[in-house]
Amino acid sequence: MKARTFRKKSDRIKDFSIRRGNRFSFLGREMEKTVEKILRKKVEEGALHSFQYNALNSPEDREGKDFTVRMTASGEISVRHFGITISKMYFRKKELLHCDVPCILITFEMRDERIWERIEKLFEN
Repeated sequence: MKARTFRKKSDRIKDFSIRRGNRFSFLGREMEKTVEKILRKKVEEGALHSFQYNALNSPEDREGKDFTVRMTASGEISVRHFGITISKMYFRKKELLHCDVPCILITFEMRDERIWERIEKLFEN
């Protein structure tokens, strides 16, 4: 009879953490695609001048700027940078790491209109 090998508990916890991190990364990227779709729709409607989705691991992305959005208000173009996250824990971390860049916490239950409202609030001064 073959002997069963048991892995240490610490190894199982590390594996769990890695899988959880990968899962959150995937879900976060999917949410970024959703926000990109919303922004593209708003550009077509004329609510936004333009937007830029900053590539993964670009200098802007490392500064916490997932998106750069330009909106025309009273003849002037105002620019805002923001990041998004799906994790409350990372939301708090991001506020400390990139305190000058606003971050929007997005849940999966949020409708597109609610996400757009949060983006619009960035332009209120």
